Amino acid sequence: MERYPFLVVFKAAELRTAGFDVVPTFRTPHVTIAFADDLDSALARLVGLGNDRRVNPYHHEKPD
Repeated sequence: MERYPFLVVFKAAELRTAGFDVVPTFRTPHVTIAFADDLDSALARLVGLGNDRRVNPYHHEKPD
């Protein structure tokens, strides 16, 4: 997670309503978003959902 300067957080209920499966991954709150249809269709649905973009407090710039 330290490589990513921002995190995009979705509500699990909204993901499920949009047809995604929300599968636990490792420790809470980490999950995998799964889908059965094609990637383009799934990405279009995901982009259309509301989300909360947050600064990643664990992000560290790597020195050159």
